[in-house]
Amino acid sequence: MTINLFTVCNFNYIDKFNIFFKSYIVNELNKDLVKYNHFFIYKDDSDLENIKNYIKNYFEGYKNIINIIYVKYPRTKTKVAFKNYCCHFRFEGFNILSNLFNDSILFYCDIDAVILNSLKKNINLLSQDYYFFIRKNIKTNEIINLTNIDIKNKNIDIVIKGWRSSILSGVIVIKNNNNGKKLINELNKKINSVEDKNEWFNDQIIMDKIFFDNKFKIGVLDRIYFNLLLEENSIIGLCKGKTYPDTRPEWISKVKGIEDKFNKN
Repeated sequence: MTINLFTVCNFNYIDKFNIFFKSYIVNELNKDLVKYNHFFIYKDDSDLENIKNYIKNYFEGYKNIINIIYVKYPRTKTKVAFKNYCCHFRFEGFNILSNLFNDSILFYCDIDAVILNSLKKNINLLSQDYYFFIRKNIKTNEIINLTNIDIKNKNIDIVIKGWRSSILSGVIVIKNNNNGKKLINELNKKINSVEDKNEWFNDQIIMDKIFFDNKFKIGVLDRIYFNLLLEENSIIGLCKGKTYPDTRPEWISKVKGIEDKFNKN
């Protein structure tokens, strides 16, 4: 099954897009089965021109490798601040790609990340129709190959005290079948009906509620697909906040390795 990987950002994160794109070029060795899509959110024509000029100057030779989709920020139609609109667009991104790529795996990843190994490397771990990432799995795989139903039946505590949500939204996996389309519709319906649309963590709260309230199986994503510790066997390495920043020596080392490989191509 083909994987349609996608990321989202605006021009303020162009450097992070640059690094992620290069990591896809050098480390995704199954590009025929793992397609890369990126949504650029822009404010106005000037913003769009800056993005297109950047793409033209740096990635002209890769038009057939990446599918870039430009989305204008609906300033007059939304009450959401630009930064939060970009953050929550991941749900709409699923919706757009769901209509383009039937019977594929839709794989969202935050842009402050790098691909360390092919997304196909451990595809056997993805047996459910959808996967969320449990916050308790950041440092150790406490919950492996379980679903929300298993967790309820076994009375496993995954709640992190002091956090708004037990779910992290940095990586989301949804198979684009009938069940996947239903979940995508539910995610978008809930994000559009939120009363305070300017809370940046709305997406995590929504996913948390869906995970705990629904009776259909939602898989727990193995840490190998969402790795903040940048372990060698990881597929996706990520940065998050002050605890796992892009100033870490190990992150800088990974990026340098990717840059060196890319420049040799």
